[in-house]
Amino acid sequence: MVHHPNVQPYPRKFTAKEIYLAGLNKKLYIGDKSTYLQHHSAGYIELVSDHTLVLAGGAWVTTRAGGAEQLAVGTTYTKVVKNLQVLQELLVTGMMSGRRDAADYGGGFATYTPPTGREAAMLVVEDTNATTPGRRLYVYSGATWRYVALS
Repeated sequence: MVHHPNVQPYPRKFTAKEIYLAGLNKKLYIGDKSTYLQHHSAGYIELVSDHTLVLAGGAWVTTRAGGAEQLAVGTTYTKVVKNLQVLQELLVTGMMSGRRDAADYGGGFATYTPPTGREAAMLVVEDTNATTPGRRLYVYSGATWRYVALS
C-alpha cells in the first residue's frame, strides 16, 4: 500500500462505536482503529493509528449534504475531515430515521419511487427481481433523493 506523503493528525470526532455499511466491492467503515472510505478499489482513507489519517490510492467519492463530490489524493486535509464528519452525521441520522424497502421493482429499480418529502433521511432499497436484483442506499439531501448502488 502506498501512503500519501501528507500524513496529518485529525481532530478526534469519531466514537468507538462503529458504523458499518458493506456492499459488493464497496465498503464504508467509520470506526476507532481502522477507518477508511472506499469506493470500489480506486482509493481510500485509512486511519493508521488513533491520531493519523492517511490518503491512499486514486480517486474516491464521499457523499455530503450537497451531493456527491469527487475527491482525489492531494485534496486538502480540511476538506477531507469536513466530508467525513458530514458523512458520519448523515449515517447516524439515517440509522435513527431510516427505513428499508424490499420488493420486486422490475429489475434495475425500474418501478421504484422514493417516498415524497422527507419521510426518511436515509433508506436501503432492495430490488428482489430474479433477473436483475440490486441494492441501493438512498439519502435525502437538498430536497432530492440521491442514491449509491450497493451491489
